[in-house]
Amino acid sequence: MPAVAAPVAAPTTVIPALPLYGILPVNAPANAVLPPAHLLALPYGYHVPAANAEGPFYVVTQGRDIGVFNGWENTSPLVTGVSHAVFSRVASMTEGHARMNMAITSTFALYLT
Repeated sequence: MPAVAAPVAAPTTVIPALPLYGILPVNAPANAVLPPAHLLALPYGYHVPAANAEGPFYVVTQGRDIGVFNGWENTSPLVTGVSHAVFSRVASMTEGHARMNMAITSTFALYLT
């Protein structure tokens, strides 16, 4: 009788998100800092609201925290009074993810103090 291989289970561990950059980009403003490890949300590497969160959604690519946020009350403290903050209202979470991915790929996404 031929040997039957046991089924292989899919891995269940989540790989932590890597920091955005090891060093700051050359064009970073003076108040830019490397991403704090405790602000990275798995698996994206930036903040995302809860799955059942309702809009309006805002994407913050440069601010005290970066990512996609729901509601101005959650977004305002991250960008108001922050020099060089960059944010925008987006129509959906999908658009927010797309904008964050572009910002990270182009080294535009930065944490600011």
